[in-house]
Amino acid sequence: LAVASSQLGLVTESESFEAGTALRELGGGVLVGLALGGVGAMLISAASRRHWVERGGRQLATLAIALAGFSVALTFDLNGFIAAFIAGVAFGAFLDRGVADLASSTELPELGGELLALVVWFLFGAVLVPLAIEQLDWRTMLYALFSLTIVRMLPVALSLVGAGLDRPSVVFIAWFGPRGLASVVFALLAIEELGETLPEVDRAVATVVLTVALSVVLHGITARPGGRRYVELEQQPDGPVPRSRRSIAVPIDP
Repeated sequence: LAVASSQLGLVTESESFEAGTALRELGGGVLVGLALGGVGAMLISAASRRHWVERGGRQLATLAIALAGFSVALTFDLNGFIAAFIAGVAFGAFLDRGVADLASSTELPELGGELLALVVWFLFGAVLVPLAIEQLDWRTMLYALFSLTIVRMLPVALSLVGAGLDRPSVVFIAWFGPRGLASVVFALLAIEELGETLPEVDRAVATVVLTVALSVVLHGITARPGGRRYVELEQQPDGPVPRSRRSIAVPIDP
């Protein structure tokens, strides 16, 4: 996207500069997340082992690690979302489960994330959907449908080659990949970074919004019948083991 912005003249820097900046933001975000998430988890583990912190304190400290990863990354012009995400991965990997329960420690950040998700969905309906309606045409609709099918399903199917899954399993996994909150956040970031007065930005954001809206409708409608049909197809006549699990079944030595 950074390279495309430079090609369209939406930014003044060269393509190589924009690409390098994007890579620096992503790579730096990963490093910040690893450092803060890993160190934070080890500190919480050490404090819990010595009984220096209670359950509520661990929850507050976990939330502080996520906020710190995001804030530190932004301070150095890095990707705050990548930093917070990697901090969570590192936190789960380095936390000593014997002295600090992971589910309990992450309860407060998860509730905060759900609250922020509701705010983003409100902005989606109040700000972005009207923009998508204004830009709606056959090309936007066609690409949105293309994005939900071929663009999504083909790479997933290719990534599952050699996994031992049967065709119904591959189709099920490839289809049920909703486009949701992350896409909405990226659309809001595009508006913030590039402005909302450029027609190219409006069309790109409208395409994202329409894709998410169609995903909500289509994946929501097909979730129940699709899941039921998948179970029926995967059920073997001689037992409850799905065909897709045959390749990973391990014989037990009596």
